[in-house]
Amino acid sequence: MAITKPTVDTATWGNTNTSSPDMVTPAAGMVNTGFLAYPVKLKRGHLNWLINKLHQGLRYYMAQGMPAWDASEGQYAVGSVVYYSVTNKFYRLHTASPAGTAPSVDTAHWIDLMLISGLRLNRTVITTPGAFSFSKTAGCTLAVIRGVGCGGVGAGARGSNNPNNRAGGAGASGSWGEFETTTIPAVNWTGTIGAVGTAPSAPVVDDTFTQGTDSTSTAVSDGTNTYTFPAGGKADNAGNGGAPGAAPSASPGTGVTTKLAVPGEGGGAGMVSAGVVPISPVRSGKGGSCPFGGGGADRSDLNSAAGGAAGGYGGGGGGAASNSSTGRAGGACTGAYIEIIELIG
Repeated sequence: MAITKPTVDTATWGNTNTSSPDMVTPAAGMVNTGFLAYPVKLKRGHLNWLINKLHQGLRYYMAQGMPAWDASEGQYAVGSVVYYSVTNKFYRLHTASPAGTAPSVDTAHWIDLMLISGLRLNRTVITTPGAFSFSKTAGCTLAVIRGVGCGGVGAGARGSNNPNNRAGGAGASGSWGEFETTTIPAVNWTGTIGAVGTAPSAPVVDDTFTQGTDSTSTAVSDGTNTYTFPAGGKADNAGNGGAPGAAPSASPGTGVTTKLAVPGEGGGAGMVSAGVVPISPVRSGKGGSCPFGGGGADRSDLNSAAGGAAGGYGGGGGGAASNSSTGRAGGACTGAYIEIIELIG
C-alpha cells in the first residue's frame, strides 16, 4: 500500500480536555514501562495524553518540516539537521557534539547548511539578444560561467544559364567555453548577448554568391572580469566558409580558472562548376557546430535549395546551392547562450 501524507486536522486530539480524569500525565515510571499487563486498568486519561502527544508531534513536523534545535536533546547524531530560530538558519551536525551549545556557536561540530561547499544557490540562463543585468545571489562565493557566442550565416548562391552551378560557403559556429571564478559581483551580473547576423537573400545576378551580415560577440561581467564569447564568422561571397572567432577569454582573469576555451568550428567551403558541361554534383558548405547546437545542413545542386538553418545555440548557417538562374538564400545561424551558476565555494 502506498504511503500518503496524512490530512492535517484543524484540531489536536484532546486539546480541550486538559484536566483529570480526561487528560492525565503518566508518572515517569509509567512512561518508561508503558501500559502494564492485566489486571492493571488502561485509564482513558493516560491514553488521551499519549494520543495528544503523538498528534501534536505529527502536526509539528507537518508545519515545521525540520525540527528546531533543542538544548536538552542528547541524541543528535552525525548527519542530524536542525533549524535554529535565533539565526533563522538550518544546521547539519558533522562531528559528534555535546548537548546544550547552540549550533551557531558550536561551529566545530555544526555547519550552516548554506555554507556546505558545492551547494548550488541559483542558475540563470540568458539567450535574448541585448544588454542584461540580474542580481547576484546572497551567499554566493563561487560561480561558473559557460556559454557560446552566436554563429555566422551561410552564403546565398545562384547558377546561370551557361550552365554554371554554384554552392556557397557556410558560417562558422560561435566560440564556446567555461570559466570558474571566486570573483563575485558586488551587486549585479551584467553583460550583452550578441545579435545574430542576417542571412543573405537569394542572388539575382548570374554566377554569384551573396554575403550576409556579421553576428556580434557576447560578453558577461562580474564587475572585475569580462568574459567574452566571440561570434563565428559569416561565409564570404567567393565560396569560402566563415572563419571561427578567437577562443573565449576572461580579462583580466582575477580569481578565474579557465575550464574550457575553444574557438568555433569553421564553416565548410562551397564548390563552383563552370563550363558547357558542368561538373555535378557540387555541394555547399555545412555550418560549423558546437556542443550547444548544430550547424546548418549542406546542399547539393542536384536538389538546389536555400542554405540549411542552424539549430540550438551557436551554430553556423549552411550555404545555399543552385544549378539554375534561380537564386537561393543563405542559411540562418543561431544565437548565443550564457549560463551562470552561483554556488557556495
